[in-house]
Amino acid sequence: MHWLNILRAPWCGLTLEDLHALCAHDHQATIWQLMHACEGLSEDGNMRLQHVAAILAQAFSHQGRMPLRRWIESTWLQLGGGNTLISAGDNRDVQAFFDLVEKLANGHALDFVQLESAMQKLYAEPDITGSEQLQFLTIHKSKGLEFDCVILPALNRKPRHPDSPLMLWEEVQADGKTQLLAAPYSKNKRSDAPNIYDYIKQLEATRANNETTRLLYVAATRTIRKLHLVATVKRKDNDEITPVKQSLLELLWPGVHQFFATAQARPLLNNGTSTLAEFTPQLMRLAKLSVPHLLQATQPIKTSVNPTHVKTAEQDMTQDALAADKGTLAHLYLELISNTGLAKWSAERIATCKPAMEQWIQQQGHHHAFSIIAAEDVIALLHTTMASKDGQWVLQERENATSELSIATIAELQVRKKVIDRTFVENNVRWIVDYKSEPMSAAASHDELLLRAEAYRAQLESYATLFTHEAYPIKKAVLFLTLGKLVTID
Repeated sequence: MHWLNILRAPWCGLTLEDLHALCAHDHQATIWQLMHACEGLSEDGNMRLQHVAAILAQAFSHQGRMPLRRWIESTWLQLGGGNTLISAGDNRDVQAFFDLVEKLANGHALDFVQLESAMQKLYAEPDITGSEQLQFLTIHKSKGLEFDCVILPALNRKPRHPDSPLMLWEEVQADGKTQLLAAPYSKNKRSDAPNIYDYIKQLEATRANNETTRLLYVAATRTIRKLHLVATVKRKDNDEITPVKQSLLELLWPGVHQFFATAQARPLLNNGTSTLAEFTPQLMRLAKLSVPHLLQATQPIKTSVNPTHVKTAEQDMTQDALAADKGTLAHLYLELISNTGLAKWSAERIATCKPAMEQWIQQQGHHHAFSIIAAEDVIALLHTTMASKDGQWVLQERENATSELSIATIAELQVRKKVIDRTFVENNVRWIVDYKSEPMSAAASHDELLLRAEAYRAQLESYATLFTHEAYPIKKAVLFLTLGKLVTID
């Protein structure tokens, strides 16, 4: 089923007819095997299938050679997953999923039961483009607020009550003293006569019902002008209608039952004339399949290098581009180090990453000769940063720490993405740290570093505006990776 989902998804978008032609006649082979020996597909379906198969084949060849999150995410991007997103909120939701994969990954393996359980607690972020006039709140969150119009949906649902606990207790007054009345749960009662456990449980139920009444009062009194009460009630065989027991609607029933009594029932089906097409999900797919332009350069570039001419413009990118890519690579490794823990990254482990660094530099379009030097420079940056007191302090594990935090904002009707290198809360202060890998003299004074950091004030202040909703004061700083020194901008 997972394979069929991949082939039905927008980045492939096979029709049901093509999916049937692919796998209906051979129930022994895997879908991956059938993808390489398919017949009977439409011309469009065959083109789409071969495009996806080529990308997946390349992904399988890289399995185990890169972090799991990057392996899955890069495959998704090459398939065109990014082109299927509609809003900035979609991008944040996708990144939240990949962040979760990175957090749960055990090397190159992933516990799918653990992932599914964790995803149940993963909620979509608010839509930053949405109107502030509409807010979704729990009743508890709405306490103390007022709105022109309040809508209370699903009043017919029964509040969830906990199962019978193993032990119940109640403080009671006896002989002028407070005594503890306790009773264990008994699964096999010898008679139907009530016992102490039943008595205490009834007290708890009464308290719960009183709390439900209080919540309904809180919700109904949040409105200034209009209050909409929404609920559904099923008619019994004798045409009688009654609310669900212990629901909010039951509390309101004396005042609203006449509205339900006179309401016209809506049929669930359209006179029995529904067709299969009405239950078939609409196919949504990319009109044109191709590897995104920005990712096409990630394919390994094979070239021969003449050592006497490696610096010519025709044979290589500019030194500025190489410096930028070195900075990007350093950022990627600092993110990995901060996420996995400083203690796991010795100098020896960093050194073993050099071949991967060289390959990454080459994939950006640089010659092999330059990739060797660039990888050595990145390793030196990492060593200096991790050996410094400031670097260790910035990268240390914290509960609210995040690296390479991507936040989308709306400016002039356009979505703009800002990426914060490192942010965390320390002693009730929000820190925003920007990494800079530019060459700096080891003899540079604090004043010289402060002057250089001032050049990035506007950038850091734009990041700070993203956290103005928090109650924490904000500190902005630049971490110069070549020196391992943190400079704070007041």
